[in-house]
Amino acid sequence: LALAPWYGKKHRDNTLTMKRFSNGRGFWCLGGKAAKNYREKSVDVAGYDELAAFDEDIEQEGSPTFLGDKRIEGSVWPKSIRGSTPKVRGTCQIERAASESPHFMRFHVACP
Repeated sequence: LALAPWYGKKHRDNTLTMKRFSNGRGFWCLGGKAAKNYREKSVDVAGYDELAAFDEDIEQEGSPTFLGDKRIEGSVWPKSIRGSTPKVRGTCQIERAASESPHFMRFHVACP
């Protein structure tokens, strides 16, 4: 609780889109449908959860990964984290992102 003294309480540092921690760091959580959500904020890490479900083009401005990764360009240690359950082979954004990535991590849990 030292890192998040607001935990479980209504507080200005604990909103639906922003979590501000006592170490000065913040966590922005914005939707991926609107182009305005990809503007203004410069970040060190961009995360895409369920990338396969994102629109291919965000308001005719580009793909979500193109727009989001623009936000990490000025970072000393930029990181783009992409995860998803794959959808249709050949049209899936996570499949494309995996094929373009120099790093690929796979985690498999065997069925019991």
